[in-house]
Amino acid sequence: MSAVTAAQTDRWLAALRRITLVPPAHREATVDRAGALGLLRCPAETLELLVEAGLPVSGAGDERRFCHYDLINLGLYSGSGNSLPEIGWEFAFRFSLKPAATWTEPRSWRMTATLRCPDGGCGTDPGWLLHRPVPELTGGAASGWTSAAGPVTVTDDEVRLPAVPDLAAVELDLVTAGRADRIVSPRLARLFAGIRHGGPRFQMLPSSWQVDPDDTLANGVVNCVSASLYLERECRAVGYEAYARRGWLIGMMDLDHAWLEVRDDDGRIKAVDPVMALLARLLPGDRTAFEEFCIGSSLNRVLPCACRAEGPMAVHRCGGRTRPLAVSTTIKPLRPGRPRVQGALP
Repeated sequence: MSAVTAAQTDRWLAALRRITLVPPAHREATVDRAGALGLLRCPAETLELLVEAGLPVSGAGDERRFCHYDLINLGLYSGSGNSLPEIGWEFAFRFSLKPAATWTEPRSWRMTATLRCPDGGCGTDPGWLLHRPVPELTGGAASGWTSAAGPVTVTDDEVRLPAVPDLAAVELDLVTAGRADRIVSPRLARLFAGIRHGGPRFQMLPSSWQVDPDDTLANGVVNCVSASLYLERECRAVGYEAYARRGWLIGMMDLDHAWLEVRDDDGRIKAVDPVMALLARLLPGDRTAFEEFCIGSSLNRVLPCACRAEGPMAVHRCGGRTRPLAVSTTIKPLRPGRPRVQGALP
């Protein structure tokens, strides 16, 4: 092994020691060896050394499977600069290096949300419910709701799609906007600083684990859902109106995301997203201004949804059963639009 290769391997092994592996009760071992190598983009020899050093793997031979979340976290903290998590997050967060004015200006998009029956084919009496995107909460707007399958019913909180089997999709025009602000309450500022500075580490977490913030914090890690649930509880405990909200982070990957909304001492509702600040800190470049922006300001690349942080984005009914459902989204830039007035907390 060359000196360069040895140094690279040492960084991978250091990253393995640094991250918190997903506990067995929550581990989802679904990635084969080829997939692991494609995600980490490390030599096969390095992957074997990582397994020897404690990277969990189930099965044997060609049936070996790795946990998707362990691999993402390992790549993100590897320092290789070459893993897909590092490349993907740096690309998705390239906007955070731009001038602050670009984080709040109105931006227009075309969104397609696709819902699929998890059984691969529907039973009797299918039904589809999407918790409504609500960009108007941060000065945006949603309009032009259409579905190729038929009429769409839109309320303040829900979107009901046509009762067709197997798959349903809805398209709409969006305007998102942000607002620069800051936390004025000293008590809230101290609470949020505890997450940002010297506290837990950001990691991607399985859905079954992220809803238990006490356990994730005990293990030294948070993601957006666990952090928002923890902060919601702590804010309410000291008398502040707070709501842990779910939505989408618009960008290369259009990921579902969660954050806290809290009514500050000045009476204004502020968005608090310490996990986005933690993630920005992992990436190359000086993103200090963006980290500060995340504590109190709303971002024009975040699309709020009428949904709690731990709740499903959609629900599907068929064959006499009703189940939570994942949503596949495509959100593409469109023409500029005009903002509207901010709403209130639920």
